Amino acid sequence: MTRRHEIDEDRMIRLEAWLQSRGIDVLRVGDDLTLASPFKERDKRRFDSSYVDHKKRLSVRIIQDVGGPRILWKCWYASASAASGSYGGKSAFALSVRTRATQAEIYQLLDITPSAESVPTEDLGTKLSEMMTKKPEVFEQRRSNMKLNAVQQPSDAVSCFSESNFSQQADQMILQRGVFRDIAKRYGLRYGLSSLNIVFPIYDPFGNLVYYLTWNGSRYHFPRDLGEDYFSKEDVIFGLHLWTPKKPMILSEGVFDALSLIGQAVLGSALSDHQFDLVKAAQPPRLILANDNDRAGKMGSKRMESVFKHSLPETRIIVVNPPSNLKDWNELAQKVGPDEVIRVFCQRVQQVSGGESFASTVSQIIQ
Repeated sequence: MTRRHEIDEDRMIRLEAWLQSRGIDVLRVGDDLTLASPFKERDKRRFDSSYVDHKKRLSVRIIQDVGGPRILWKCWYASASAASGSYGGKSAFALSVRTRATQAEIYQLLDITPSAESVPTEDLGTKLSEMMTKKPEVFEQRRSNMKLNAVQQPSDAVSCFSESNFSQQADQMILQRGVFRDIAKRYGLRYGLSSLNIVFPIYDPFGNLVYYLTWNGSRYHFPRDLGEDYFSKEDVIFGLHLWTPKKPMILSEGVFDALSLIGQAVLGSALSDHQFDLVKAAQPPRLILANDNDRAGKMGSKRMESVFKHSLPETRIIVVNPPSNLKDWNELAQKVGPDEVIRVFCQRVQQVSGGESFASTVSQIIQ
């Protein structure tokens, strides 16, 4: 690339060290710091929540300009001009999306005064969860615009463990997965009479139904044909509406893990931007990451732990893996039962957290 301005080496060194401290893989190539593109990753995760972009498609440099130091960035996935070698951005926006730090924090770190060109360019989609933390009527307006009131569970779905006998088959399937009857009812599990699928409804923090998934006993189905005006599975957290403020939040991968631990599920091993914002807005005092034991689950826990330690400095982040010979927490529940899995889980939380007091029974977690 043609050098038009002097590279600010001191700030480049400072930025590189800061990125590394946040667990971000960064490489100096010539005058640029290169790292994975947040735009590529965010787009791909709408179809594959576990997708991780390892290629360094984002290039960042800091120059000394007439008006002072300036951040320049380019990413071929986000800017057509980047394909020609020109810089498509003149702000800390790309770094903000990559690190989930605010642009103001980045400018302060580098002692840079933003220029008029550095006015934040925000993706309105990532603002949804911020709106949810404000007045409910603000979210309702957004919800109406997204036509979320059209999201409905199958019309013939009946409540599991109800007095009727229609859901007996589903009730038995749920019990075999090591889930308490009352917990299944608490989360609102239903049974589709025509599809013979168990329905897992997902609500926003205000109790509005925004998504659902189904399970036929062996495979999950995530509706993807609702259209771009609707939430997808990357926009929601199962069980979030049941979380109590100022209580620990337990994040797991799958719905049955969440039911076993009486927590929440992100429906994958990694968080999307929307899910990250939902957790950040909640600001739980303790965040317990209970991912699966496979490579994707452990990597996901490591990345979430790194991100939340910086984004939620007042929150205690605890990573609790299932026993090494098991895939996930629900597998343990199936082997030892719902009471015992809670006991083992709570014991591990106390061990990992250095003996901090934690619940030991189902009722203590729910309270």
